[in-house]
Formats: sequence, C-alpha cells, structure tokens
Amino acid sequence: GRAGNLQLLELLWAAGAKTKDKDAARLAAAARAGDVAKVKSLLKSGTKPDAADPFTGHTPLYHAASAGRGAVAAALLDAGAPVVAAAERELSPLFIACASICEGLGRGRKSDADVPRYVETVELLLARGAKAHVSIFGETPLKMANDAGCAPLVELLKPAVAAEQKALKPATPAAAKSTRKKSR
Repeated sequence: GRAGNLQLLELLWAAGAKTKDKDAARLAAAARAGDVAKVKSLLKSGTKPDAADPFTGHTPLYHAASAGRGAVAAALLDAGAPVVAAAERELSPLFIACASICEGLGRGRKSDADVPRYVETVELLLARGAKAHVSIFGETPLKMANDAGCAPLVELLKPAVAAEQKALKPATPAAAKSTRKKSR
C-alpha cells in the first residue's frame, strides 16, 4: 500500500541509499498516504511544510491534494504551507486535486466512493484562499469536473468560480468609467 512507500524508503536508507533530504521525502510519503500523525510529527521536528520532495520536486500539500487527503492538507496549511503552487511550473494543489479525482473517475482508477474526500480537500483549499478559476492549456477544475460528471465537485466549484469572476469585473458601467479616468 501507499504506507509501504515510506517503509521501503526507510529500508533503502538503512541499506545505505542516499537522498538529499530524507525528512522532505518522509513528509511527502506521509502526505500521500494520509498519515496525519506522521505529518504532524515531522512538522513538529522542524521539517518545513513546503519542503520539496527530493524525488518529484512537489510539495507535501501537492501530494496531499493529489491523493484527496484533506486532514493532511489542513495540517500542512496550519503549519504555514502556501495554498498556491510552490513553483511557477507546478500545478496548484486545488487543480491537482480536481485533476486526480476527475481523471481517476474517467479511467476507472477511482470510484464514486473516492469523491467525498476530494470534495472535502477542494473545499478546504477554497476556504484557505485557493483560486478555483485557473486554466492550464484550457483545462479548468470546473471543466474537468463537468467532463467527468462529478456533480458534487461541480456544485462546489461553480459558485467559487462565479465569485472570482464577479470580483474581477467592475460593479457597474459607471464604476468602470471612473476607474479608467483615475488611471489616466
């Protein structure tokens, strides 16, 4: 299982394998596995909540989001992990959570039973300030959820996207004109 990934790493390290940052690797593996106790223990011992996994370069929050691990995501966010993508070329945790469940449903690797934990994770990320209306090559979390027929995720994302779009538009045509005049 996924918890075995950390056990395997520990065996390899005991046998002399070298890794740049073992604690970052441990945190990433614990985040993927949903091991909240191990995540909290590593954070308490000083591992940074945004420490890049030495194998993938992804943050622990990225790993938690991709596996739909809301409780782990909350612990990482509480410890100061940023809710946005850590690197310019990395997908945001919200985007990867949506992509993981939607692609998983489409390919049969995930089932309807997996949906609630991803919805919980996305809801948490939105509550902590993640943007719902992000686009990567024309794909958005809402489009992915619609395409996958993931109604609970669509219901969560629609109002968030609408609120973000509304915030970008001037309230009235008069407000837009006054904004243009001030900027001149």
